[in-house]
Amino acid sequence: MPYRIEDLKSLFAFLDREGFRASQRLPLVASRQWWLSGEIESLRRFGQGRPNLHEVAVPAWYWAVHHKHNRFLFERLTLGRADESWNRPEAVEILFDRAIPSDWKLDLSSIERASPLWTVVARFDRYILRSHPAVGGEHFVYFGDDTLFLMEQSRRLLAELVQEGGESVRCLDLCCGGGGVGLSLPPFEGNLQGLDLNPAAVALAHSAARAQGLSHYHYECTDILQGIKGEYDLIFGNPPTLDPKLTGQDVFYATGSLDVLNSILETCLAALSPRGRAAMTVFSAVRDGRDETLEVIKEVIGERRGLTYTVRREFALREGLKLRHALLILKPSRNRSQEVVALSKPGWRLPGLNWRRPR
Repeated sequence: MPYRIEDLKSLFAFLDREGFRASQRLPLVASRQWWLSGEIESLRRFGQGRPNLHEVAVPAWYWAVHHKHNRFLFERLTLGRADESWNRPEAVEILFDRAIPSDWKLDLSSIERASPLWTVVARFDRYILRSHPAVGGEHFVYFGDDTLFLMEQSRRLLAELVQEGGESVRCLDLCCGGGGVGLSLPPFEGNLQGLDLNPAAVALAHSAARAQGLSHYHYECTDILQGIKGEYDLIFGNPPTLDPKLTGQDVFYATGSLDVLNSILETCLAALSPRGRAAMTVFSAVRDGRDETLEVIKEVIGERRGLTYTVRREFALREGLKLRHALLILKPSRNRSQEVVALSKPGWRLPGLNWRRPR
């Protein structure tokens, strides 16, 4: 499926005719944590017809005022709901195609035949492809809350670079997955390079970009730990930094270690231009108040660049141990200030979801 760009163009044209872009106002699924401020922000964006940047607890609150036909498509093509009775339009059949390359390690045993293998998300007037959440395997293509969050951060940093003027902006979508963050960027002068080890994700990202006329977007299946070619003004990504020893299981899109993070940071610092910025989300173990990831970050970066480390979420794992999710921003080389922003809204913890597919 991912290589048939003309079929994707037909799919996206069909979705445009059906008004599917309006579904970008809708939340996707319940988050692992929920807080009132996020709900209020989602409702505000929904009322303004703007893209929803939060996963919230009760999407049905929004569907009640959404057009019935559009809601029907959203439930099947974005949430992946099975429907044996649906007489599917030819344009959407590409999402249901089970023919995949033999080297893609995908487990389709849990997905119903009436469900799409691939699902489509509308955000910032672009379409993004990902795996159905019931799909398993090493080459599962993820899209979730951290992707939504990083979209907003990357758009903000790009706006800063554009406002400064000068030459065109060179973007690097690090561990790009299905390309969701890069695809969310507004039009800009320059180019984007996406890198990921997952061949299915790279193929989806490439196809989605080409089908939407983004000829200045390029994707490559490669190991970033082997180094990055070129220099970039904006680097963003959700690199693998979640140690499976913390949670007791691997999570394909996030499994990593402090050693991996060390290497990724060194690679990014070497590839970032003097005026450049970087944004990435990271997981960390907090033992008796010590943030292990933050300690590594400060040691690697030293005084080479300024940074802002903002704690987004925390989960108590066991006595004296927490799992933390944070945003790291690297500043231009002229700015050496370093700031740590503590967790401001702990929120309500919700049950884990299949949307974050464990091994």
